[in-house]
Amino acid sequence: MPSADGPLGRTEADRLFAPLAGFRRLAVAVSGGADSTALALLLAEWSARRPGAEPPVVLTVDHGLRAESGIEALAVLRFADRLSLPARSLVWRGDKPAANLQDAARRARYRLLLAAAIRAGCDGLVTAHTLDDQAETLLLNLARGSGVHGLAAMPSVRRLGPVALLRPLLSVPKRRLVATLETRGLDWIEDPSNRSERFARVRVRGLLASAGAFGLSPERLALTAEHMAAAAGALDTATSAVLADALIHPGGFARIARAALASAPDIVRLRALGSLIRHAGGAGPGPRAERLQALGASIAAGTALTRRTLGGALIRPDGDDLWFLRETGRSDRSPVPLVPAVGVLWDGRFAVGTSDGPGLPLTVGDLGRADAKRLVAARDLGLPAFALDAVPAIRRGESLVGVPAFGMAEVPDVTVVALPPGLSELVAAAPGDPDSAAILAAVLADAARPARRSDPFPAAVGPNVTIPSSERTSEVRSTWLSPVHDLF
Repeated sequence: MPSADGPLGRTEADRLFAPLAGFRRLAVAVSGGADSTALALLLAEWSARRPGAEPPVVLTVDHGLRAESGIEALAVLRFADRLSLPARSLVWRGDKPAANLQDAARRARYRLLLAAAIRAGCDGLVTAHTLDDQAETLLLNLARGSGVHGLAAMPSVRRLGPVALLRPLLSVPKRRLVATLETRGLDWIEDPSNRSERFARVRVRGLLASAGAFGLSPERLALTAEHMAAAAGALDTATSAVLADALIHPGGFARIARAALASAPDIVRLRALGSLIRHAGGAGPGPRAERLQALGASIAAGTALTRRTLGGALIRPDGDDLWFLRETGRSDRSPVPLVPAVGVLWDGRFAVGTSDGPGLPLTVGDLGRADAKRLVAARDLGLPAFALDAVPAIRRGESLVGVPAFGMAEVPDVTVVALPPGLSELVAAAPGDPDSAAILAAVLADAARPARRSDPFPAAVGPNVTIPSSERTSEVRSTWLSPVHDLF
């Protein structure tokens, strides 16, 4: 039985890392702090015990926010060398924002780490989040008034396109990782920002230090997060049932019967609305809670609804249905040129790319109402033209040559992939960045593979949206193979 305060041993490490064995190659994020240093050590030893396993790639980020950051990154590289692990230092370049610096730094850090993992051929990125981090996250989300999913804190796995973000140490207290290093006589770096009361997480950490007297230990809070995660899973199942007969189209729009939402329990209705709005609205902060609740209450009460915008989506009543469409009036909808073998982000929602070949130059932009009407009439899609306004369309000059969401193309080497929210937010924060380009290229290459490998965490990683198997959906999907040149 391992000690509650002692170092992690081989048997326990093997149990914690066992779920990672299904990945081709792992990258590990190392800041030089005690948690990530211990993780790199244990992961290197675990990898060495597995015949034929690739050694993990150590990635460290020099954020440039402190004068010492470059020296600390060098120390991490030296530590990786001692462990005989390949390592890379990643530098956050460019101007740093004066406002919301921590949030911008987090996005930049994950963008750098994800792109580096992709370049190294890794399909898993391991981080050293601990039981203490889980407890702190729960309290931070509680202070923000988060619901069930926020109080579930951090999942052990989250898919970010072709790479999974992995947190195998969420059940391990930080003190045990410190003990692991002390037992080995190893040092680590103390980041002074971890003691600065300017940051909310540091203040929460101080609260936790005194809350144990009331039974609010990190262990108890992490257990609460585990229970909330189970509740969140049940809520997701109920939400999927509500969405089962909805049309959630890869072109970025959705339709659902108002009655399906009205009959759902309040919390399930709000979850379903949030999912539909996120699907249509794309990357961004999402709908404000009070406005989402007001919409949900109106639907439940049977109140007459008018068009409204929420979270980047336009919600349009149409008889007994509600349509969720992209709000187009507040963003630049100018066509974006496609560059061979380089992915672009379109509308903050779609990765778009084309390989080298004839037919260039091409652009991606909105389909627009005129072409949407012609498409609907020519193909008898059973959809209103307004639903297709903001669907990504490929043009050569003024000529429409592709609507990939419906599988229609004169240029078959153009790929369009709807990005999940977490990934789109990382890329949208720096759309022209080389790391963003690497992420988009990997997403497009992953989508182009005829058969993707099975996910080692099938139960933990669910899709953000589903394409239900209703009769109308089947009709729409059957048109995806039609060529564009005989549309009109």
